[in-house]
Amino acid sequence: MEFPNRKTYYFGDYVLRMASDFKLECRSASTNDVLWVMRLTAYLYAEPEVRNGILYFGTAGKGGHFYGVSLVDGRVIFDCNTGGTVKIVWGNDHVVIPDRKGDLVLLNPSDGVESRRFRFDKMAASTSFPFLVRDNNIYTVAHEKKEPFALHAVCVET
Repeated sequence: MEFPNRKTYYFGDYVLRMASDFKLECRSASTNDVLWVMRLTAYLYAEPEVRNGILYFGTAGKGGHFYGVSLVDGRVIFDCNTGGTVKIVWGNDHVVIPDRKGDLVLLNPSDGVESRRFRFDKMAASTSFPFLVRDNNIYTVAHEKKEPFALHAVCVET
């Protein structure tokens, strides 16, 4: 298994890799010139992906974040402090991520603005289990806040 922070990612002429533990670097594939560098405060964890010129990725450890960054120039479009983003899931043209409170949050992918939040009262969405978005529903696993090993399958309608 190769962790996201040790991989090299290719997006057309853009090559993305971690130059060191907290330094994300983007180079031109054709010239090998450094196009931009971004300092992170945590480890790259969620696999980077590009949609409509925006690079999306998440970090975990030391209070992770979810980022939207211009692939062309490295400009940060948004930075959401989630407490750790280990997966990026798309549904109904939104990004679905859990936040530090254990809520599921739908974000507008163009600006990172929260569109909707799902709270689970005495439970929290787990970052360790996958999310499935099907039609207008999000399926995942939540755990009881006082009993982290008491797991429940949950479904929310978007």
